[in-house]
Amino acid sequence: MKKNNLIYFCLIYFIYAFHCQAQLGQTPEMLLQTIEENNWEYEKGKIDGLQFIEVLIPKYEESIGNYTRNTFMVFKELDVIRCSVYIITNPMVLTNKMVKDFNERFVKVDYMQWKDYEEHTIYDMEIADGNCITTVYYDFKN
Repeated sequence: MKKNNLIYFCLIYFIYAFHCQAQLGQTPEMLLQTIEENNWEYEKGKIDGLQFIEVLIPKYEESIGNYTRNTFMVFKELDVIRCSVYIITNPMVLTNKMVKDFNERFVKVDYMQWKDYEEHTIYDMEIADGNCITTVYYDFKN
């Protein structure tokens, strides 16, 4: 699986900036069970001593047809090892649809950034290398 340098930069930044909580707090075993039940292609390994799982999820969107969503999840040890950040890569043509969905579901707190106050989760979106990259992490401030 091809790894995007921008994804790694964001990943390393958020790993050290944030900890794991609640909805992001699934264990690798919990996520692997879902991945294997759906027969998705995945790779697991370590970056800077932290476990990761990268999964390719086949998707269909009427406007573009079949595509593969790449989701990169990193795990950090707190009480147990749990997911602390995940990065989702979608084709850039889905950006407007995703922005519309985020505007309907979450509070926009900055340019290309939304917050789910109920779940204390931040969604950062950016466009890079022809992809729409969404980074999701827990917000400890509020």
